[in-house]
Amino acid sequence: MIIETGRLIVRTFREEDTDALYSIKTDPRVKEFCPDFLDVNTERADILDYIRTFQKTEERGDTDTWRCYAIESRETGKVMGALSFCKQKMLHEYDLGWMMISAYTGKGYASEAAEAFAEDFCRAHGVDYLTVVMDTDNPASRRTAEKS
Repeated sequence: MIIETGRLIVRTFREEDTDALYSIKTDPRVKEFCPDFLDVNTERADILDYIRTFQKTEERGDTDTWRCYAIESRETGKVMGALSFCKQKMLHEYDLGWMMISAYTGKGYASEAAEAFAEDFCRAHGVDYLTVVMDTDNPASRRTAEKS
């Protein structure tokens, strides 16, 4: 999957993104608001397995299983963050989340990526909306959700 916006590319993680995904996982703000992102005890050596699982989920066309997508800068080619996505088992609704490396927060990247993903997914699958679950102590995520 590839979605392009004016500044971003939202795409499936690739094996060469291992360092970037680990940087997202270990970013202090991500750890503060989403400590269990990729599981609490995930080590650097585990990241490639996550990426391969995300790729297989995407290849199967599975829209229910949890996975993450890279948020990449079109200008620099750097992965700045991730979108997480799955179908919530209890509510049977699709859930979208975001984690950004701290250096890239406050610039509208998460909102831009989330909005593009939501529009693309809803259009392609006949879904009216996506849900967002966030930490109530994270007002930046609330603003991102409102803009998306």
